[in-house]
Amino acid sequence: MMHSLKRLIAVVPVLLVTGLAACSDPSGLAGDDRKLNTLTPADLMQICAQEQKSLSQDDLKALARYECLFEAALAGSCVDAKIDQCVKDTVARFPTDGSGCDNVIDKDHCDITVAELDACRQDSTDVLVNAAKNLKCADNDNNSHGPALTDPDSCKVVRTKCPSAASR
Repeated sequence: MMHSLKRLIAVVPVLLVTGLAACSDPSGLAGDDRKLNTLTPADLMQICAQEQKSLSQDDLKALARYECLFEAALAGSCVDAKIDQCVKDTVARFPTDGSGCDNVIDKDHCDITVAELDACRQDSTDVLVNAAKNLKCADNDNNSHGPALTDPDSCKVVRTKCPSAASR
């Protein structure tokens, strides 16, 4: 769970990550067939900013909840009121202007398209958002490992052809 969380939370600002219906294209990148290894740093920043802006507040809250609960579990202390405050603070800090997008991936070793990366981002976010929706501190107290996080099929090509994006 920790590896998946770190990777997906880190990807949120960039490529990421959000639970929007597969038939929708909130980021506007679904048909973008440009290869990442051909893009300029400015292109990557623009894509990152588009991804950030495509995240809904509900999705941001769910992703923040997952992160806050995970941190509380590691600390061995979980209080729902503190989790609620952590979620508010985390959402307030989330960038929506492309900041935090520097050096996200090693584009020179990425043979995938923007659309492939976007699909993985959206599907990965769906997994986390669905897992986080109803989590409470009591789930940590029950020695639960949390809900199983499945690796979306759309991310297999990303892991194979763009390891730096997949490790996030």
